[in-house]
Amino acid sequence: MRKWIFVFGILLSTSLCFNSTYAYESHSGPSQLIQYKASRAYEGYTLFSPMYADKTYLIDMLGNVVHVWEHKDDPPGMHYILLENGNILGNTRQKRPTMPKQGAPKPKQKPKPDPNPNKGLNFGGGAKGLKEIDWDGNIVWEYIPGPDEGSLHHDFVRLPNGNTLTNAWEYISKEEAIAEGRNPKQTTDKGLAPDAIYEIDPAGKVVWKWKAWDHRGMNSKKHLDVNYITNVLPQYKRGNPDWLHFNDVDYDPETDQILVDSREFGELYIIDHKTGEIIYRWGNPSAYGAGDPPTFTTNGDQILFGPHDAHWIKKGLPGEGNILIFNNGWARSPVTYSSIIEMNPETGEIVWEYKSKSENSFSSHHISGAQRLPNGNTMVCSGSHGHFFEVTKEGEVVWEYINPMTSGGAKSWLDDLGFQASNGVFRAHRYGPDYPGLKGKDLTPKGQIAEDIKDAWKPKVDLEGATQKGVENLKKIWK
Repeated sequence: MRKWIFVFGILLSTSLCFNSTYAYESHSGPSQLIQYKASRAYEGYTLFSPMYADKTYLIDMLGNVVHVWEHKDDPPGMHYILLENGNILGNTRQKRPTMPKQGAPKPKQKPKPDPNPNKGLNFGGGAKGLKEIDWDGNIVWEYIPGPDEGSLHHDFVRLPNGNTLTNAWEYISKEEAIAEGRNPKQTTDKGLAPDAIYEIDPAGKVVWKWKAWDHRGMNSKKHLDVNYITNVLPQYKRGNPDWLHFNDVDYDPETDQILVDSREFGELYIIDHKTGEIIYRWGNPSAYGAGDPPTFTTNGDQILFGPHDAHWIKKGLPGEGNILIFNNGWARSPVTYSSIIEMNPETGEIVWEYKSKSENSFSSHHISGAQRLPNGNTMVCSGSHGHFFEVTKEGEVVWEYINPMTSGGAKSWLDDLGFQASNGVFRAHRYGPDYPGLKGKDLTPKGQIAEDIKDAWKPKVDLEGATQKGVENLKKIWK
């Protein structure tokens, strides 16, 4: 079942109004631009890489494509970001094998997969390597881990010194894991895959490494319990090699600290880059014996459930220094719903939160992210359903877009997609017109991703204050 937030009013008819923020759930519905209130939104360009496409798109506020990067050899792994030099940086995945057509003769030999230098560790979010690509599609930097390194996954960040931080998994055998404290009853022959963080220099050398396995220990705020299992879904965790499942990494140059979060533990961690110590954790005190665990009917003292994209709000933005988190709500009791949390790490207090007034209407159990914008609004990527929206501090949604790219191609109308045909997006990023990476670039609108929008949906738009060239294109379509 698809869950989309179509806001600005209760659905009384086929029209929407701009007065409130309700949502509805639908088996099918339109894609691309849903609504746009220009006077309240932060005008810019949105970058995203659909999980079932071999392209990265940059679109304007009206959904017009202004630039495309095609990834023919190595499709996007999870996401790409736009650097200040105008290049994009992202992780890559192994190209999916082409399925033979029905009735075609079977090949004599199975096609050989790409070389697998990282032991095949992948528990969702796995990546083949990292690439930096210029505006014209040329590869300017690439890193693929060698046989002595682990498997990259999920996220990365470019450091001020030109190095790159990235998430990784490293393999530990069943015997070693048990010998060093893992409960044999929840350890299979697959062993264990503790998380690591690599710092890679421009020459492709790992110059710094942090290993979660080196910080194991029970009932300690500075250590990670190697036998912790989520109390709500214990059967899910038993025997799962993916102990922590970090899904993001961020860096604060002023403090030289690193921020990650754990989907499995329901926490975020701040790590001292110099010492490697865990100096702060937040989200689930029961993971280190300091609070009540959740049950099937209550949350206990746990706040984060399967979180993604924990990161510091950048300097100069409203809320700078606070931490923004997409709280997926995975295994939350008794109702599963997602929310966006802004918390003050100095006090541990939640200073702002967004969730739909109808709890069932905003839910992405995995992937996803959020971004604080210069005008104080927050850009949200509800990843499971390729649903992007911009929400004000007061909870008014002022821009909304649905990714049209599925495994079956671009569609202006999405009919009850299953998981394997998903239009999911790991993360989306908004860049303002004054962003250095866009300086001097051709941002002429080049049409929609799915062109037949007139037969699918007329978006609800209030264009007062809009300046992008795509406005005229939209007026022509709906004249």
